[in-house]
Amino acid sequence: MYKVIMAPTEGSDTERAAIAVAVKLARRFEADLRLVRVQTAPLVIEPVPRAPVLAITEETLRGERLARLRKLEALGTQCRALGEIRAMTALEDGPVPSSLRNYAERFNVDLIIMSSHSRGGVKRLTLGSVTDYLIRHTNIPVLVVKPPVTFIGATPQETFPRIVVPLDGSSLAEQILPQVIAIATPLNAIVNLLQVLTPETYAQKQIIQPGLPWWDADIAIAEEYLATAASRLAEAGLAVNTDVVLSDDTTTAILDYAKRKGADLIAIATSGAGGMSRFVFGSVADQLTRLSQTSLLVFHPKRVQIAGKTGVDADVQALVAFSFHDRVDIQPIHYVYERGWLYGRTSEGEKLATLEHNQWVAFEIDEVADTFDWRSIVVHGSFWVIHPRGSPRAEELWSKAAELVSRIVPDALTASDPVGFRQTLFRIAITDVRGREAKRKPLERNDP
Repeated sequence: MYKVIMAPTEGSDTERAAIAVAVKLARRFEADLRLVRVQTAPLVIEPVPRAPVLAITEETLRGERLARLRKLEALGTQCRALGEIRAMTALEDGPVPSSLRNYAERFNVDLIIMSSHSRGGVKRLTLGSVTDYLIRHTNIPVLVVKPPVTFIGATPQETFPRIVVPLDGSSLAEQILPQVIAIATPLNAIVNLLQVLTPETYAQKQIIQPGLPWWDADIAIAEEYLATAASRLAEAGLAVNTDVVLSDDTTTAILDYAKRKGADLIAIATSGAGGMSRFVFGSVADQLTRLSQTSLLVFHPKRVQIAGKTGVDADVQALVAFSFHDRVDIQPIHYVYERGWLYGRTSEGEKLATLEHNQWVAFEIDEVADTFDWRSIVVHGSFWVIHPRGSPRAEELWSKAAELVSRIVPDALTASDPVGFRQTLFRIAITDVRGREAKRKPLERNDP
């Protein structure tokens, strides 16, 4: 349940829909609403010849700040009157994106609500990039409001919205589910879980239709996966439907599905990474944020730091690459590191079939704070399936691997396993590790 909601504002009319949603949700959740505006320092540029000189005085700046404070407080008063809620206002100083992030962390904000300006070019650099920054650099769900708003009515009795939740079989994607439960329960929402299956080979791209051998297996696995995820939402008292869609374009398939179902909200998790990791993981969420005409709830869950040379580190995510003949594939994995080995689990399918022919793999772990503050590690090793039956040593190894992966999913390999179809345990023997990093160099000061 959300207790502190932050609504960034710049005082424009385009924010009315987002502010109205923030008021309604604050009232529905009995949460505090914090209206935050950021004032940046003025940019002074030398005037061109013969142009009148604009003198920016301290008195002028104080007057502008006072005017913004009055406008912000007037908005707070209006919100309190509309929703009978606790609404607080704050005028911060500094760069807009990082100031909003710091404020959210300082006041334990657990939901950010922002308007979508739907602008391109230079305008998007100054407006849309703030939304993108908060999604990527916080672990707070961001509700991107796109008018007309249909997912919340004036009273609970008027609210029966439909929320579409795309999942891809990864642990990362599933971390949106607690957020969906939190927002869907008080709205009496109906949830549609969706998995889009995309063709993996050139031959499959020629004929995208069910009934063929590869689709039969993939659809069965996807249906079982969605049914397991749906049971978690059903236990919370939500009405849930599941669908599997075949397409060669995940983003377009999600948008088309949401339109067909009359979705009021799309909820999705993103890795929030930059560079290649963002291309692989975050591209769908990024494209949805830009292209969707439906409001979105986007969540960037926390990651655990990369393990050191010794000890155990659980629930770290990486991209694993493997090849067969002239084809290279890349997939996300969650793993546990212990003493030179990486442990994880997967399901029967094309990945295992490929690795039976070539067990050599490479995977990459990225930690990106910003353009000049990042580190990337590439690991090479060999992939080994762990079998539960065989010699005493093999059974002991399987038990050890099962205990380790339970640190990622506590109910792993039990009757309550949320992804029970992932029954195959594996480990990767690390043969070499290579890393690169970039750090901001502190400015040197030459004191007199």
